[in-house]
Amino acid sequence: MSAPLCRDLLKKLPALPDALICLLLSVAYSLVGHNDKLVLLFSGATALLIASLVLRRGPLRRFLERPVLVYIGRRSYAMYLIHVLVADAVGHLTPKVLPANWFAVVTFSYLLSLAGASLMYLTIERPCIGLGRRLSNRFMDRERVRQAAEVQAFPHMP
Repeated sequence: MSAPLCRDLLKKLPALPDALICLLLSVAYSLVGHNDKLVLLFSGATALLIASLVLRRGPLRRFLERPVLVYIGRRSYAMYLIHVLVADAVGHLTPKVLPANWFAVVTFSYLLSLAGASLMYLTIERPCIGLGRRLSNRFMDRERVRQAAEVQAFPHMP
């Protein structure tokens, strides 16, 4: 199916409101806890939410595109890598400084994880992404040179 045909088809389909999709996803998630056979309903609701976020600019997508959330999202993998270590350290150190309080542990853990993730993003992730792009461009350039050499060597071959 061509891209213009897909766009025309999508314009004809009624857009479900983001709130309705999120409600469907929440209901499907809660039902999966009671019956494993409903996992397809949850998967379908998740696919519907992803399609809605990708294909149109609804209120949920506009909310998720806010600069603060994009900032956190770009550092989310690094946060995933270090959050357990940070939460464990904060959990052990917080009672020595403050009265034991789960809210304080969660808040400090999140903030320290974000700070550590930002440091990892700037010192590890971004330089590695840049290196990957340079290597990819180098391999692509070599492939273009090879293809050009083949065309020059065999100009009448398809």
